[in-house]
Amino acid sequence: MDKLTQDELDRFRAAHTEIRNLRNALADAEITIHNSKVEKQSILAQLDTAGTTHVSIQQELHAKYGDITIDFATGEIKNKDGNS
Repeated sequence: MDKLTQDELDRFRAAHTEIRNLRNALADAEITIHNSKVEKQSILAQLDTAGTTHVSIQQELHAKYGDITIDFATGEIKNKDGNS
């Protein structure tokens, strides 16, 4: 029965191991991409919710105070013309 030389066997095993490792690395990368997409969709949904809340609060404040600007640091309200 013929048999590979030790060098041939070592090179064949090394190539096989490299392919297996690269396939695993590719699978890990695909899982990471998938998880990133899922996380992105979750963040986008949260952003939509936050945007809707923000618009609702803006409308509420506009109805109560009119056309104003708000200083985020102090909460001071100014009319669009600059008067408090």
